[in-house]
Amino acid sequence: SRTATSRPAWLPASTPRLLAAMTLRLRLRGPSGQHTANLAMAATLADLCKEAASAFSIPLGEVEVLLGFPPVLCTSAPATPLGTLVKSGDSATVRRGSGGPATQAMSTAAYSTPEPAAE
Repeated sequence: SRTATSRPAWLPASTPRLLAAMTLRLRLRGPSGQHTANLAMAATLADLCKEAASAFSIPLGEVEVLLGFPPVLCTSAPATPLGTLVKSGDSATVRRGSGGPATQAMSTAAYSTPEPAAE
């Protein structure tokens, strides 16, 4: 008999590894503790900010993400694919922004609707 945790017979044994390879697992350190984010490989920096805002109860427009070691404020465009900035298993620091130019530029670009091009 099959247990609730076993895979269906038709599902290849390698499927869990394939699914794990299709996600980015990031350890976030924030003002209220730690959170593990599991995001799709196609996720963007804006997606990470939304996850961090939810996990740490920070207003979306005030989320700042610091990457690398030593941690440096990420100033990449919100549409930047996360896979170009981090790899699965990396850590990121999340903080509530001071409202300075970096935070304002990131929140404006990430969450506003672009103006239609003038003709």
